[in-house]
Amino acid sequence: MAFIRKEGKYYKVYFQIGNKKYKRSTRTTSRKIAEDIRKKIENEIATGIFKIENYSPRDQKLLKEFLAEATRFAKTNKSTRTVEREIVVYKNFLGYCKNIPLSAVTVKLIEAYKVYLQDEREFSPNSINIELRHLSAAFSLAVKYNYLPKNPFRQVRKVKTPKKKPLFLTFEQAEKLLAHTANRSVYQYILIALNTGARISEVCHLKWKNVDLNHRLITIEGKGSKERVVPIPQQLLEFLKERENSQEYVVTGSRSRTEITHQFRVYADEIGLNEYTFHNLRHTYASWLVQNGVNLKIIQELLGHESIQTTLIYAHLAPDNKYQAVKVLNTLFGFNDKNKG
Repeated sequence: MAFIRKEGKYYKVYFQIGNKKYKRSTRTTSRKIAEDIRKKIENEIATGIFKIENYSPRDQKLLKEFLAEATRFAKTNKSTRTVEREIVVYKNFLGYCKNIPLSAVTVKLIEAYKVYLQDEREFSPNSINIELRHLSAAFSLAVKYNYLPKNPFRQVRKVKTPKKKPLFLTFEQAEKLLAHTANRSVYQYILIALNTGARISEVCHLKWKNVDLNHRLITIEGKGSKERVVPIPQQLLEFLKERENSQEYVVTGSRSRTEITHQFRVYADEIGLNEYTFHNLRHTYASWLVQNGVNLKIIQELLGHESIQTTLIYAHLAPDNKYQAVKVLNTLFGFNDKNKG
């Protein structure tokens, strides 16, 4: 049986194993969190997985200190955009938990954090899952550094996300959007995205050194510093030839994703495209290709999807390939395939 008592600044947990009594600081001023630590210790003792070294004072790494370590690790091992994202994720989590010991980050606490993000911060299911993914990666590092015996995030389920068909522009809508923004800075971002399927961050940071006009190819630096090569359509080729210069970046405006996204929404709303975001231009690129018979495997490579499962969200747009297969057989056997009946 374990109990807690506040001594000085922090609560301490008192417990006994056999004839030996122990006292360990929870390193927290919150009674609720201290109670969670007490219950965790009792449960580990009861199930036979308790290890006193996991509760040694010198091993009680605090959350703020550890997240600073995780940030330093990210800066030397991950892309700049990933680091920026993780800094925000860590700040959110630390703001909710305060500076508690790593051992106090339990499944129960994480589940409560999910509810907080959903109800208080109004995060979308996908945004919550992104937060959990980054935090899980950080806590895997904590296990690697022997700060924790196991990663509590591995026991937490992702938030269910409704499966929606990708929203994309028709050709007429895209033409209208380009015409409406023709004299605006955001036009160049829209044109590049529609013709390459690039993400907003990829468009913002596209450099001239990665543009080969002679061979009509663009090398896009995507997530995780992975590169993919995309052919340049004629519309974009003519645009790039007109503005090729000695500047480092292709686009001459802002490199802020937030700013460009906001500009897009303003001009899209003005012509009645209220439901669309900049990311829908990427969906538009993929959807147009699928509708015109381009193989999903090729589209996967063009978009830089790690898994074909991600690309399959566009599969419903493909032409009736099953009928085309029957048509081939009918032709081989000499039947006149005038109709499907």
